[in-house]
Formats: sequence, C-alpha cells, structure tokens
Amino acid sequence: MVIMASTNTTVKEHQKQNEELWMQIDKLNLEKDLLNKNIINEKELIKELQEQIERLEVIRAKVTAYSPSDDRNGINADANPSITSTGKTPGKIYAAADPKRLPYGTKIYIPNFGEVEIQDTGGALRNDKKNVRIDIFKETYEGAIAWGIQDLDIRLVY
Repeated sequence: MVIMASTNTTVKEHQKQNEELWMQIDKLNLEKDLLNKNIINEKELIKELQEQIERLEVIRAKVTAYSPSDDRNGINADANPSITSTGKTPGKIYAAADPKRLPYGTKIYIPNFGEVEIQDTGGALRNDKKNVRIDIFKETYEGAIAWGIQDLDIRLVY
C-alpha cells in the first residue's frame, strides 16, 4: 500500500505540474497575442505618420510683418485697420498673402513665429510675381520693422 500511495502522490504532483504548465502556456499565449496587437498598432501608427509626412508641403517664402493698428506707413488699403480683407480681427493667428498663391483659410507654420491662417492680403503681396510673400501680424510698427524680411521655409498645415 505504501508503494501505491507514493505512486498516486507522484501522479497527482505530475497532474498539478501539468495544469500549472498549461496555465503558463495560456498566459504566454495571451501575452503573445497582446504583443502581436501592439506590433500591428505600431505598424499602423508608423504608416499614419508616414502619410502625414507625405502631406507636409514646404514652401520658400519671403516673410515680412505688418502692424495694421499702428499704421505709420499709411498703406492700410481700406483705411480700417481693425478688420482683415476677410472680415476677421487682425491678430497673431492670422497672416496676409496673395490669395491666388495661398488661398484664404490656408494654415501655415512659420518658423520662429508659429501657426497662422491666411485671412488678409495686400498689394505688395499680390504684386510680387517672383516670390511667395507672407505678412505676419505685429502689434507695433517697431515690431514689424524688427522682424524685417526673412526668407523662410514655411510649412503648409493640413
């Protein structure tokens, strides 16, 4: 009887070890599935980022500045510095350009300035057939003069 008891104990121990191994296999399979899903998600994320990069368009532009509320040069076309040509209130979030080159509503990123939306225009911007020109908003005439004329690579924002 002693031999049988030890054999039964051994069989039970093996069964228990077997169950534990199967539980570990199940756990590892779940982890493998999660890792595969993460890899798929990472591949999808990489694909999405590559598509976004392809949609980025960089344009070389002459970027100047204007100060419609501090109009010392007297070139506000409509003599109303409180609205843009599209009826918006001028501010740092808007810029001016030739709407035939950069249509109203176009969003662009300007280095050392930020993201703006084209909502204004000006004669000098429309008359320069050689360059893409953009005017950014500055509070003061001095600020506009300090900005000067900068040749920058601007990025269209989609």
